[in-house]
Amino acid sequence: MFKMCIKCEVEKLATTEYFHVSKGNRDGLAGKCKECKNAESREYNIIHKKEIAEHLKVYRKVYYEKNKEKFSSRQKAKYKMDKEGYAKRAKEYQKKHRLLLTINEQKHRAKKAKLPHTLTEEQWQSIKAYFNNKCAYCGEEKPLAQDHFYPLYLGGEYAISNIICACKRCNSSKHSSTFMEWYPKQAYYSKQREKKVLSYLKYKNNNQQLSFA
Repeated sequence: MFKMCIKCEVEKLATTEYFHVSKGNRDGLAGKCKECKNAESREYNIIHKKEIAEHLKVYRKVYYEKNKEKFSSRQKAKYKMDKEGYAKRAKEYQKKHRLLLTINEQKHRAKKAKLPHTLTEEQWQSIKAYFNNKCAYCGEEKPLAQDHFYPLYLGGEYAISNIICACKRCNSSKHSSTFMEWYPKQAYYSKQREKKVLSYLKYKNNNQQLSFA
């Protein structure tokens, strides 16, 4: 026995191999064949990708809130059974995603202070490249940290217009000081590097002249 698909108008065997079950039809099979129905579903998912993703995000959040205790007890049981494995995987993840974790932590701090937090990994790489992967302050080639040129507590943004690459020593030494009150006092002070920093951030007469794209 054959059945014609109302979409592609091709006759196919009237079985569940080619048609979905539908109790609303006399033969118990859907009007469209599986191939056409699946194609429609794929097209719908592509067109409504953002809405579907948002819906799933909300659904998962609501589901988690309703089952928080169950998830928590299950996670604790798994951790208890494999503490060493969890610690090892956490250490590996931190090592592999160190930059991402740093950016997320800095964004969280800026967000908490209700300040712009737009710096991306690509922008951070461009900042380091501009200063030849060296500390912008002392000029040494050491592991680099992200320094707020204008301190966070004074309203310094976590953005490409306010982040400078600095070695851990300089970053720690500068701490919450402003650039102009801290840098000239350092033994490694360099007028040339000062100009390069101010030029990069588009500062003139202690004022930033242009915003960054």
